[in-house]
Amino acid sequence: QLHRLGWASASVGGASVPLATGLCRETVSETFDQRKRWVQGNVEQLLIEWNPPLFLHKTFRYPPYRHTLRHHLQDTYACDINGLPPVPICEEDCGAERRKLRRSWLWWLRRELAYFPMKNTLLYHLQPVHYYSMALAILFMGRPPFLLDRGAVESSMQAFNRFYIVLAYWSTKALANFLAFSCVCGDSNTLNSPLQRIQQELWGYAWVRLIGICEAVVSAVCARRLKWNGLGTSRSGVNLVYELPIVIAFFAMLASMVIVAANYAAQWQFGVALEVLPRPPHVKLGALFGALLLCAWVLVLLWPVTSCVLADLLRFPYYRLGALLTSLIAATVPVAITISLFVASLSFEDD
Repeated sequence: QLHRLGWASASVGGASVPLATGLCRETVSETFDQRKRWVQGNVEQLLIEWNPPLFLHKTFRYPPYRHTLRHHLQDTYACDINGLPPVPICEEDCGAERRKLRRSWLWWLRRELAYFPMKNTLLYHLQPVHYYSMALAILFMGRPPFLLDRGAVESSMQAFNRFYIVLAYWSTKALANFLAFSCVCGDSNTLNSPLQRIQQELWGYAWVRLIGICEAVVSAVCARRLKWNGLGTSRSGVNLVYELPIVIAFFAMLASMVIVAANYAAQWQFGVALEVLPRPPHVKLGALFGALLLCAWVLVLLWPVTSCVLADLLRFPYYRLGALLTSLIAATVPVAITISLFVASLSFEDD
């Protein structure tokens, strides 16, 4: 709101001066509860910015000083449009004219770009649910549930109607993310990529963020006060509403991959399979492999939080669970290579 009125801001402090300090979460459920509170605040701010009529409760739309702020914004913009001099806050206010000069379309554009991720974080948190559903649809259908136009590009304008523009967008985004986080390459204290942790956090906390979005909307419509436990004050270390759906989503994806692959192999080897699932010759082996690879990436992104939840549910130390998994993967690598060679030999025999 300060930037909207034309005020400029600056970050105070540096690497040696901490911006803020706080308590660390003690349990997995407390971490989920914290992430839920964060998204609730983002959704409430978004609803305040949108201010949809006949939707928000009056106590939410006009909390203390909110009504005064809206009128102040309207009066300020009216003065700017009509060319009237800005009204100083007090006699010592010498920056009213400067703030008026900042309130231009360029300042508005910069502010919207800067706050776009925060204001539209609702769409950002819905992405993992959309991608998860899309991966399952591609796996069970054997093809994407939409058409990919991969035709020849005869003019520059046709490139925007083809699949290549999507590929170019994601390639550019990948390069931008790599360059943005390349600073950690020279930091010996950073063991894992922050970008990888951000992606895993986005997927791992998707479910609890959906709960936070729903609770924030209900709170704005019904004026129901949100409640949560403070850090270190929860009575139980396990919250099944937060944790269990993540485990179910992980193993549901894993079981779907096994079922589809086994059905495909049964049709290929014995000529018997379920007709509702992908099978040869209707679905090529390459298409099946691509669908399985897509689902495997989903499992990779879900696993860090899922492993924490499993350790919490089983009362098993997390480091032991991680060591068990890595040992299992290292021990079964030859088996995976053998199976891959067997599948590849089947494809060559079929050709």
